[in-house]
Amino acid sequence: MRISICVNSVYAGRDFVESIYACAAAGVKAIDMWSWRDQDMEAVGRALAQTGIQIAAMSAGCSKMVTPKDSAAFAGGIREAIAVADRVGCKTLIAGPGDAACGLSRGYQHDNIVSALKAAAPILADAGKTLVLEPLNTAVDHPKAYLWSSDEAYDILNEVDQPHIKMLYDIYHQQIMEGDVLTHIQRMLGRIGHFHAAGVPGRHELDGGELNYTAVLDAIRQAGYAGFVGLEYYPSEGTAPEEGFTPYLQRYGG
Repeated sequence: MRISICVNSVYAGRDFVESIYACAAAGVKAIDMWSWRDQDMEAVGRALAQTGIQIAAMSAGCSKMVTPKDSAAFAGGIREAIAVADRVGCKTLIAGPGDAACGLSRGYQHDNIVSALKAAAPILADAGKTLVLEPLNTAVDHPKAYLWSSDEAYDILNEVDQPHIKMLYDIYHQQIMEGDVLTHIQRMLGRIGHFHAAGVPGRHELDGGELNYTAVLDAIRQAGYAGFVGLEYYPSEGTAPEEGFTPYLQRYGG
């Protein structure tokens, strides 16, 4: 298990490329990034090459799957994201199904998500990429999101049943929506391809909230998880980004 740093949140408000160099100076070896569409990816690529940092996971930039039109267009969005990911050496793409559609049953939207992912699966396999499906919280940050339950995400993944499509289990989101995160994680670990973490409540540093993150991450590591945990928090006022992630880099590796 290794730690990655979500630059967009941890270095929020700062230039993305400059933040890559700041990460390198702090000993970071891997980062996560949100949408590539608003970044100069050539400059990002140069910064990665110069620092030796890798992108552990990045947004696919296409997160609509709940209607037949969305589902049909999703594969094309994945192809576009793969081309960008290849340029920066990223193997994991993050996507969610988007906002719930008014007037459509959840079962119907669920089936469209499954169809979109099944269509994307051979494209991902051919490219050697993994897509991680992320449930979000609707109570605080994403009130319109369709997918908020890790249980439903797990059901979707079991229906799709493709090794290149897994779950992004965001501990922050799921503590808000479901709690009992270790029981969920241990049951679903075979379908989990990436984690995100932040303090609850507030989405600040991992320490000091209602979760014992050392215990949680130790349990994930002991269960055999060998991927990345992306720290996706916003530094508290007056706190340097490095203060929040350095202890976790030292304990779990960057």
